[in-house]
Amino acid sequence: MSQTEKWHAPSMTADPNKVIRNRAVVPEPKPEPRQRSGIPTADEIEQWRKDAHDEGYQEGLKLAAAQAMATQKRLQKLIDFFEHPLKSLNEEVEQQLSLVVVTLAQQLVRRELKIEPGEIIGLIRDSVELLPSNA
Repeated sequence: MSQTEKWHAPSMTADPNKVIRNRAVVPEPKPEPRQRSGIPTADEIEQWRKDAHDEGYQEGLKLAAAQAMATQKRLQKLIDFFEHPLKSLNEEVEQQLSLVVVTLAQQLVRRELKIEPGEIIGLIRDSVELLPSNA
């Protein structure tokens, strides 16, 4: 048989000079994130799908807003045109009528001068008398 010794509890008394008091707590370094294996988890895939959906939705909203603004401008121009349809038409007709009147007057004056050159002098005298006296 082998020899055995009786076990004694260690002494709990210590030298006061060797006791460490108010030791600064040093935080344990955080472990670096582990590199994931090449296969994503179902939660990651679902998060990617949700992020892609949200991003696409926001892009769609921006595009729809831009298209709505362009359509609104076109409609406003159309409304303005229908509110004042005769205004632009009246200006064009007025210009055309002015051109016709001037051309007609030129032709009449030429014809009258060829037929009776003296008649134009009487017309000029009558027109001058109609002018205001201050002019």
